[in-house]
Amino acid sequence: MNQLCARGARSMFLGGFALLVALCLTPSRSSAQIVVGPYTFSGPEAFADAVTYTGTCGGGSGYPSGPCIDNVLGHSPSVCNANMRCTPGDYGDLAFTDVPIVNGPGVDVVLFDSRFSADGYSVAAEVPAGSGSFTPFAVWSPTEQVDTGERGCGGASLWGVPVDLSRLGVALGATVTVLRVGAADTGSGCQADLTMAAVLNGGSVGCTRDADCNDGNPCTTDTCVGAACTYAPASGPGCSTCGDGVVEPGEDCDDGGESATCDADCTAVACGDGTVNATAGESCDDGGESATCDADCTGVSCGDGVTNATAGETCDDAGPSATCDADCTAAMCGDGVTNMAAGEACDDAGVSATCDADCSAAMCGDGVLNMAAGEACDDGGESAGCDADCSLPMCGDGVTNMTAGEACDDAGESPTCNMDCSAAMCGDGVLNVMAGEVCD
Repeated sequence: MNQLCARGARSMFLGGFALLVALCLTPSRSSAQIVVGPYTFSGPEAFADAVTYTGTCGGGSGYPSGPCIDNVLGHSPSVCNANMRCTPGDYGDLAFTDVPIVNGPGVDVVLFDSRFSADGYSVAAEVPAGSGSFTPFAVWSPTEQVDTGERGCGGASLWGVPVDLSRLGVALGATVTVLRVGAADTGSGCQADLTMAAVLNGGSVGCTRDADCNDGNPCTTDTCVGAACTYAPASGPGCSTCGDGVVEPGEDCDDGGESATCDADCTAVACGDGTVNATAGESCDDGGESATCDADCTGVSCGDGVTNATAGETCDDAGPSATCDADCTAAMCGDGVTNMAAGEACDDAGVSATCDADCSAAMCGDGVLNMAAGEACDDGGESAGCDADCSLPMCGDGVTNMTAGEACDDAGESPTCNMDCSAAMCGDGVLNVMAGEVCD
């Protein structure tokens, strides 16, 4: 028995019965490699390094809880506690720090399930790495899982869950360091008995033959080309080929290509699914609102009637309105955008010679003081403190202001007006030479 095989053997007691689990790993191409059924991994560093549980998830649950490397097959001690027992909605976050996952064609990561019952797995990925944001969950049903021929916790058969990150919407070439894994169903009591997880593509050694590329998926033709694995769709029972015009398992639709109701990837058309479908009238689809795409999958354009906050719009009423300017900013007097629908006659971003501070046209007598327009005062007409021409009242200024007590104002003495702006009259006590008086 080789060293890995000896390490994998341990006497475990479960339900009162002694059970010896001897898991012999046969190295392939180099002593560092680890082979689990049809899957080949570069070594212990390819396996997950830690897990953080939430909700009802957690290891043990009646199964051996010692280091995984001693009681089960794997190389992921803190992950391998035998049974996650996740109820739907709870999960564990798997961290891959030694070998991050790089999304390539086909299977990227393999989860291993000690199958006490057939359970589906829900999987999401943190994208971008380190952001704390996760993709929506995708489900790998029991029928998609592969019997490795090995034994896991408690002697149960060990099944592989082949995870392709592209199914989560992760871009090819993108790096993922955290997977969120939970149960997709309640099964018969033990849900999602996660035993370990390992990176397939990121930690694999370059292939030398087609057999090195076996991903356990019967619906792909696995070949080794130039030391790299390729996975081409294959036909067969339970397999589907998107675009052949036949709706097969895993496809929502198949119209032989893009149509008004079916995307090119054989999913039903839905604005916001991240797939642009021009036939369905989409000009863009970024999986939601973006700086270049509206939430209704039309290109961003101020005035299109769709408010796009990501593109810097605070409103969009398809033109000026009482609350929205033509530049898709909220209507506000003083913003420099004239909005007649909001009652503005002008908007010079403040007082100017032609525009008052309240965005009305500058006019003497409008009751709004506008010094930029040459007004010293504006009381909405003549007052004791303001002449009708919006100048300050002063006897001798040539503007008669009766409210200020002036009977006349000829800008000085005249035959009809005294110097004190009273009407010229002999006997009024005011000498007015212009009126022919030599004394008074």
